[in-house]
Amino acid sequence: MSCYTHLILKNSWPYYNNAIIQSPGGWNFVTKEFAIDAGIKWAESVGCTATDRLTCLQALNVTTVNLAPGYYGPCIDGKLFTESPISSFRKGNFNKQGLLVLGSVLCEGCIGTWFNFGEWEHPPTQPLPDSLYYNAMQKQWKDNATQVESWYEPIRESEGNWRAYAEMSGDSSIKCASYWVSFLLSSHKTLYRYWFTHDPQVWNWTFLNATHTGEVPFVFYNPVKVASNWLGYSGFTSEEYSLAKQMAILWASVAYGDISRSGIEWAPFSSPDNTTLVLDLNIRLESIYWPICNYWPLAS
Repeated sequence: MSCYTHLILKNSWPYYNNAIIQSPGGWNFVTKEFAIDAGIKWAESVGCTATDRLTCLQALNVTTVNLAPGYYGPCIDGKLFTESPISSFRKGNFNKQGLLVLGSVLCEGCIGTWFNFGEWEHPPTQPLPDSLYYNAMQKQWKDNATQVESWYEPIRESEGNWRAYAEMSGDSSIKCASYWVSFLLSSHKTLYRYWFTHDPQVWNWTFLNATHTGEVPFVFYNPVKVASNWLGYSGFTSEEYSLAKQMAILWASVAYGDISRSGIEWAPFSSPDNTTLVLDLNIRLESIYWPICNYWPLAS
């Protein structure tokens, strides 16, 4: 979301040259009225009422602020932002200077599904009860739950409830939105797209697969310090260190403004070829098409 914001925020354009958007989804900003109402409700939830609300909020400790749930994110305030990023991208109203990279991972929804079903309470290594699967779908998609279920029935039959929910969750929130945004951006500017698909071998939670944020430890060339807490990475194999080195050099080359410095061939993304750099032990260019994303169009 932060990269989306900076792409359309002209005030920030002088402060960066190139951008890498990792698993962005399809963020649309809320209205100013919604944001104000959400802010008031959040303040009340931590005990700050209308009487001297600002002083009360300023006195809160960090733990209270971090633990209190609520909406966060930009809004269309009529000053900094007059429309959502998706609307701006459609019109070509975004920063077109420098290099622009956008990517996603193999299973965007795996880590969210892991938390959604109570981590080890219902791990993917065990069958997820049908009742939990259907209840979660009903809660998430309400009147559309039956339709969504039918789209992912083949995955459910072959890989079970847990994986089916992870796929539909990731597709609807991140994977497909980033896929469609790639077409919007590339129609106005040269765009490079990647897809991280590697399953790390030496770690505790291999079932999480190449999930959301899974490429970050590779980019920083340090699996333990970067991701031991939230992904459980415990190390890389020699082949994975080789992949991490190539990815670190690639990201640095983008930051420098010259992808060719990486020594890796990377053709721009454009329709109808959909050329995408697949980041795995065998880094390669492929034409990537996701028919499932026809069910998940971008919101207006």
